[in-house]
Amino acid sequence: MLPDYLTLNGYEIINSARATAYGARLDECGGAISACFECDGLEEWLSHGQGYRSISEDPAPWYDPASPESQRVYGVVGLAVEGLATGAYVQEGSAEEAPSGATRDILFRVLIEAQDDCAADYAAGWLREAIEWSGCGQGCRGASACMLSCCPEFDQDGNPVENPIRNMFGLYAVEGPEETERAYADDRVYLIYEFTLRTTNVDIFKPPPLERVVTVDPGRGERVQLDLPAVYEACEDPPDCLTDPDNPAPDPPPRPTAPLDPRYPTNPYAARRTVVSLPAEWMSRTLPVVPVVTIDSGGLAPMRNFLVRFYHNPFGADCASLPDLNPCRACTDILITYIPTNGQAVIDGRQFTKVVTCRSREGISTGDAVAFGPAGAAFQYPVFSCGASICMEIYTADPTPPGASVVVELYQRAGAG
Repeated sequence: MLPDYLTLNGYEIINSARATAYGARLDECGGAISACFECDGLEEWLSHGQGYRSISEDPAPWYDPASPESQRVYGVVGLAVEGLATGAYVQEGSAEEAPSGATRDILFRVLIEAQDDCAADYAAGWLREAIEWSGCGQGCRGASACMLSCCPEFDQDGNPVENPIRNMFGLYAVEGPEETERAYADDRVYLIYEFTLRTTNVDIFKPPPLERVVTVDPGRGERVQLDLPAVYEACEDPPDCLTDPDNPAPDPPPRPTAPLDPRYPTNPYAARRTVVSLPAEWMSRTLPVVPVVTIDSGGLAPMRNFLVRFYHNPFGADCASLPDLNPCRACTDILITYIPTNGQAVIDGRQFTKVVTCRSREGISTGDAVAFGPAGAAFQYPVFSCGASICMEIYTADPTPPGASVVVELYQRAGAG
């Protein structure tokens, strides 16, 4: 992973390309560091072809009109990032923090270049505030990070060949930022800072290209009548090949029926059904792929009983033309009973979260979605690891609110970078 770019919860912390554009003298490496910035095309890619013009025009993330010294800060250059290529290790006493028992500590070493000591001290304070503020986003579940896996490449028409950004989640600052060196040269002040971010979500995720993001209008689906209890009552356990038919084991004692959450729909209801194919070329043959499903209810009415199912499709058939998809053979299915007007639900297999965001005149609030698996039981976050095509089946209670949408993104998951 390259050290030249870092955002936390969308807030830029490190950007070597921006620092170069604003006048940081990286050709000399500041006289205080041992690594220079070399990544052709990064400024063009990060600025969407607009380039960086000035600290106040863009504006730079540290720019503050109330602090004139902020215009004398040239930027934050990434020098090194450590801890991503060495795996994630179990630390004693960390089992409560990380269900897997594994944590990852990531050390960042950065250079801040400024015109004078006042500007340098301002930049140091901004860096501390930026890191501490970013660590308690998304309901205090830690920060999400964007980093660079490689320098961006462009085709002959100037279009990006591949997205070099990688994502990490659940990051907290545990050490620093700490100043380790301060030097003066050529009427500039150079500060080297180190800080460490820790996460118990030890995986690194590759975002899908835009052409592999599926957007569905659930209101255009076919009208059907859905009876969920009847669907799952027809499911049978697979045959037990270990049972001797001539000497079967005694039947187990009857178990009490688990109580069913009253919010789970037990009566038949009208629904809209949409089936979509996720091609095999979208699936990695070597890395697991996890979906992120975003459901927007639109601004006119709430959405009820959103249901998504995923099925393995090893022969790559057109899912919409299949005569029947057997719910008993679905990889998983997830039912969200209610998404309010102007609401958004995100089922995120990267972070194992199911969050609903509500927007109203009173403000924005978030909370865990009421979600179920088959027959009202707990659901599992899907992971696709076989590299084959997937059929996705979507239901929404009819009438489906106008303006509703479903977006599915597929992220490759890796363990180190």
